[in-house]
Amino acid sequence: MKLISIDKNDSIHFCTEMKSYLSPEVVCLPILDKMDKKKNIKKAEKAFGSFASVSGTLTGVLKCQLSSGKKVPCVVLKNDFQEKTIGNAIRKKIVGLSKQEIIGSLFTASLKEKMNVPSFKTLVVSGIDLEPLMANELFIQKEYLQCLLEAIDMLLKAYSGERAIIAISNRSSDIISVYHNFLGTYKNISLKMVPDLYLIGEEIFLTKYLHVRESYLYLKTSELYTLYYQVKKRRMPSEKLITISGDFNSEIQVFLVKIGTRVTELFQSFYPMPLDSYDIYVNGVMRGKTLPIDALIVTDDFSGLVIMKKKKQKVYECIKCGKCNAVCPIHSKPILAYKQGKEIPCIQCGLCSYVCPAFIPLRAYLGGKKHE
Repeated sequence: MKLISIDKNDSIHFCTEMKSYLSPEVVCLPILDKMDKKKNIKKAEKAFGSFASVSGTLTGVLKCQLSSGKKVPCVVLKNDFQEKTIGNAIRKKIVGLSKQEIIGSLFTASLKEKMNVPSFKTLVVSGIDLEPLMANELFIQKEYLQCLLEAIDMLLKAYSGERAIIAISNRSSDIISVYHNFLGTYKNISLKMVPDLYLIGEEIFLTKYLHVRESYLYLKTSELYTLYYQVKKRRMPSEKLITISGDFNSEIQVFLVKIGTRVTELFQSFYPMPLDSYDIYVNGVMRGKTLPIDALIVTDDFSGLVIMKKKKQKVYECIKCGKCNAVCPIHSKPILAYKQGKEIPCIQCGLCSYVCPAFIPLRAYLGGKKHE
């Protein structure tokens, strides 16, 4: 397995406590469906195809940016701070639900598709943050471990599973004691520590490292918690964990925020500072994008910001060293994409750019854009 360790910045440390930002002035909901004349919206109610994370009044439409870089029209919901909620009654017990009941409780299409399997022998759960300087998966385990274990127990019974393996990084020593407080009551759930290698938490690499050959289901802890929330509370989550980190600050800080929050509102509340001399990476430095945050909103696929001091780095001509080809975890040849404009198989991990001694942003060429 060709995986490498990513350099760590020892001047940046994890903040041990999560912070919350749950009272935004407004939230912005992408318009995915037809507009209607309804003005007052309750929390968890579907408005124009999106689920409201607060209750309040619709005040207009604003163009907002997603973490993909795409700008979309969003309806603006002014928070009334009353948290009036619509939805079904919370289930007191989820262990014992059938597979059909679990799938029928899910709102997220990708989770529905993932859970639509007849059965599995092993449930593989990745508690590993793939991106350097991100800690969402770690904090989900710290904050919601009992919920995760309850969800695992539910899935093993509903899908006739024999065992579950939870994989965490061997650098996550602070979470091990938390697991040991609970795992004794779950005899078919085991904890495995894996090397601190970039991408090892991805399905294709983790299952290979764990030697899982039988039928399995793979979930990240963030997916598992979303599944738990939807089955238990029978509505979409209105909040999510995001990370803000980088060398602009000495701490890697995790926040619990309302979905639809404007990133600038959150940032200015905790870090009232100019960002002109920094590069802002949305969703991480390896796989994310450098984007302005003026119109950026928190959505399901937004995981956080890494804010790094700008560096003037000269890009040199390719020296044909072959490091990009050697480091590719799926054995593609990035140099062909760069030299010949060939589109190659790619998982957008960014490792080819990371190891390039000429500082060529190779990831930008992997879709078939030829270097001129």
